[in-house]
Amino acid sequence: MNADLEEFNRRITIINERLQYISERTAQMARTGKAHSENQDFIDIMDAQDRLIKAADTLIENILKK
Repeated sequence: MNADLEEFNRRITIINERLQYISERTAQMARTGKAHSENQDFIDIMDAQDRLIKAADTLIENILKK
C-alpha cells in the first residue's frame, strides 16, 4: 500500500471515529431528553452535521467534475 493510500485510510478512520462519537453523544442526549432545539449542545451538533454534509457534497461535486 502506498503512503498516499495509507494517509487516506488513516483520515477515513479518524472521520469514522468522530462520527461515532457524535452518534453516541446524540443518542445519550435523546435518552436523557436533551435532544431538542433549546439545548445549545444539541444545536451545535446539528449545525456541525450540516457543515459536514455540505463539505461532503462539495467534495463529491469536485470529484465528479474531474
